[in-house]
Amino acid sequence: GQAAGLMAALSANSGVPPHELDVRTIQQHLLQAKGYIMPFIDVSPVHSNFQSIQRVAASGLLRGHGVPFKWANQTWFYPDSLMTKGEFRKGWTDFAQTNRTKTKDVDFISLQYVLEQVSGYDKRGIQQLEDLLSTDTKIDQSRFDRWSQQKGLTKADVALILDVLLQPFDRDVDIHGEWKQKL
Repeated sequence: GQAAGLMAALSANSGVPPHELDVRTIQQHLLQAKGYIMPFIDVSPVHSNFQSIQRVAASGLLRGHGVPFKWANQTWFYPDSLMTKGEFRKGWTDFAQTNRTKTKDVDFISLQYVLEQVSGYDKRGIQQLEDLLSTDTKIDQSRFDRWSQQKGLTKADVALILDVLLQPFDRDVDIHGEWKQKL
């Protein structure tokens, strides 16, 4: 409902037919209005990382978990759970278009691990990525310092880190959610 109304308004204002509107623009407008792209039951619009979680999940970088409940399904993100390397790799290989590698699912990821993956993908150095994170306005210094010391990061923290470093909504998708251009 929200998306259809938004598309009608954007189409009327721009003169662009609804089917030609940019998907990421529509999604970003929905997020700014505190609307959901991904229907996570456990991440409300008041969550501090709501938009980052939504963008990263809509881009396929991190995934939710479907749980059958009575007559419907629920989708959970588990933002406070520690993320494992295996869970990270599931979405990362699709986004970065790399080969799947075997990783122990039980090993929790660290900031260093995420930085190494992103650095290998976009060729920025680890120090450059750390500098970007430590100066981003969404990330205060105490949070960055805590991440640097931790042996495990929560899914909400990883979503924020990936959103800042990769800006996944900068990659265009078609109306079916498929990448318009391959890397």
